[in-house]
Amino acid sequence: SHALGMTEDERAEAKIALMRRVFRLARSRGLGVTYAHDVDTESSNPQNILLTLPASARITSGKFQLANPETQEGYAYYKEQVRQLLATYPQIDRLAVWFRNNSTPWRNLEPKDFPEAWRKQFQAALDQHAPLRGDKEAHGMFAMSKLVRAFQRALDELGRKDVELAYGSWRFPFLRAADILMPAGTTAIPLDWQIVFDKPETQQYFRVITADGRKTI
Repeated sequence: SHALGMTEDERAEAKIALMRRVFRLARSRGLGVTYAHDVDTESSNPQNILLTLPASARITSGKFQLANPETQEGYAYYKEQVRQLLATYPQIDRLAVWFRNNSTPWRNLEPKDFPEAWRKQFQAALDQHAPLRGDKEAHGMFAMSKLVRAFQRALDELGRKDVELAYGSWRFPFLRAADILMPAGTTAIPLDWQIVFDKPETQQYFRVITADGRKTI
């Protein structure tokens, strides 16, 4: 940016202006706008900001501090993200909570790292749903479901029932646990970056999804 004679702030403003034009054009052509909001990378969990939250509003995941969405301060952190996103890009009509499929701060959370209430809830889920037992995706999806519920609450409180809530990731192994743990009515978006949707092992992931109000695209 310095080589172009732009400051970092000017560069950010230029990117926002560009995406606003893209989204306006998309909507003018009758297209919807799905915004995949990454919540599970190092950059999407900025430690300099998260460390300003009280310790009671944080969860430790290895070397990372994460905002607990079930605390007042942690929830406010996520609600403000939703508010700013929709104010910046009013064309968004589907907000997708996006996460990774391997070693990342939220997916690395083990049950021992959960707040005490979460540990009890997770054990209750294991007791109730046999398919979760032994599923290596289960604890990560349980933690991710807490974020998805926080984003749904934020949309509701902001009066944005016109914005659909979704969640997604690459590949398919997360689908079984997500189908059980994610709130009904949310849309699952598995990204088939390897182009294996027609393989027998991939089809098996789709067969375990129940028909109880969730939607997978």
